[in-house]
Amino acid sequence: STLGYAYQRARDEATGEPIPYSPENMASLALSAPLLSSGWRAGIELRYFGDRRTLRDTEAEGMLTIDLTLLRQAIRPGVDFDITIRNLLDRENEQPGSGEHLQETLPLEGRSFLVGLTARF
Repeated sequence: STLGYAYQRARDEATGEPIPYSPENMASLALSAPLLSSGWRAGIELRYFGDRRTLRDTEAEGMLTIDLTLLRQAIRPGVDFDITIRNLLDRENEQPGSGEHLQETLPLEGRSFLVGLTARF
């Protein structure tokens, strides 16, 4: 399990203005635990990014994402299997666009599913 928090006041040295894209607050929490004696583990990760200034001097709202992972280690010797659901709550998050984008903010992907195999040699 891990817990993290960061606070920053990123400023342009010349103007003293906040730097675009830089949230003042960021936090994360990750928990993992076995699911009884089944050989499976469940993990959940929460990540929060505070409001971020855009290039056009507005703010992209803070965002929270929650990811869920189920992991089965050693389904075969040296092979693990996992299933992950990213953005579990299917929140409509966005991030500030950069100079080459017409949009002030860009939508991030909604809920997605990943399946993985990891082999160790």
